[in-house]
Amino acid sequence: MHGLCTIVDVCLGIIFKISLTQWSMILIALGVILSIELLNTAIEAAIDLVTLEYHPLAKIAKDCGSAATFIAVLIAVAINAFIFIPKILVVFNI
Repeated sequence: MHGLCTIVDVCLGIIFKISLTQWSMILIALGVILSIELLNTAIEAAIDLVTLEYHPLAKIAKDCGSAATFIAVLIAVAINAFIFIPKILVVFNI
């Protein structure tokens, strides 16, 4: 899913010829999402290594990792909206 969104971002950036500053904002957002997703995977793997049984603290750790990814994605969506929605509106004369 993250790969598909990255491809869409790059294609829209090329189509709309966004500025270097806008490119850097998008690339930073994508990098942060990927980094947090990797950390989330590491947390889940470490917890699964320690115990296969259900434990409330393990659930909290896994949920927090997933929530961190979700928040990063929301921020990236906001960045993309600020960059691309005005350009899309111009295309449709809105």
